[in-house]
This record gives sequence, structure tokens and C-alpha cells, in this order.
Amino acid sequence: GQPQEHFRVWGNTPGTVPLPDEYEYIFKKTALNDSNLQKLSTELAQVGVIYGLELSSGRYSAEALVEMLTQPYLYDLRSLWLSGTATTTDAVMTALARLVPNLKELNPGSKCYVTDDGVAALRDLLRLKRLSLSSCQKITNRGMASLRGVDTLEELSLSHVLGIGDDG
Repeated sequence: GQPQEHFRVWGNTPGTVPLPDEYEYIFKKTALNDSNLQKLSTELAQVGVIYGLELSSGRYSAEALVEMLTQPYLYDLRSLWLSGTATTTDAVMTALARLVPNLKELNPGSKCYVTDDGVAALRDLLRLKRLSLSSCQKITNRGMASLRGVDTLEELSLSHVLGIGDDG
């Protein structure tokens, strides 16, 4: 449908804020665990298509997040922020590449456990424009080389990634 002028933010401070043209709904939720991540997933399914999702400061598992990513309402997800979580693993990256093909922006958070294999999975995200791998300490030049064919990538953040050399 036609993009909405505002989106609803769920979390500590519900309300509306101006919406970029490409998004219809963006949801934010903090302090999630596996149980309330599943409840949130059920609630979001009633909304319909979700274009942006921020899950911050949670203690949910990678398995619970991957399960959520299988839901049809996230197929058209454009932006995903996982700030402050410890769940960003290669399995999450592989699920994103397989289940969320329209993703344009990804920030796996500051507690990133993604390796070169997880980064390699992202090459299948043909619409990816912005990627933050900041603090993903397990990434090396090999992982970066796998992104060379992602022509849509406009912004790549690698701050605090120590395994990348000058040839990465």
C-alpha cells in the first residue's frame, strides 16, 4: 500500500514520529526475552507487513530470533536493528539472507558473534544498502572479501573490528 505518514513505536515510549517514505511501520521493543519475543511476534502478525524492527537490550536467544524471522509479516522487512543484544550469530545472518530478501539496512548490534561465514551469507541480500558490522570481532578479511559483489552496498561500518587489515 501507500506509505503512511507516521509509524507507531512500541516500547518504553509509545507515540508517533515522522516516517521515511520507504517504511510503513517500524516497531521498537526493549528488554525482550524468548517468551515475550514470541508474544511480540504474535502481536506483529496481526499488524501485517512490517518494514522496520528494532529489538534492543534483550536477552533472547538466536533460536528465538530465527523463529521470529520465519514469520511471513517480516518477508518485506527493510531495516533491522539488534542493538545491545547477544543473539547475533551466523545462524541469524543465514536466516536473514534466506527469509528476508528485501532487507536494506542491518545493524546486528554491539554484541555481535558473527563470523566470516555469517558475513558471506549476507551477499545474498541483493537490496542491502547499509550494513554496520561494528564490534563484530570475529570477522576477518575473508569475510569482507565475500561482500565485494554486493553492488547495492552504500554504507559499511567496521568500527571496532580488529580482524580487518588494510587488504580487507
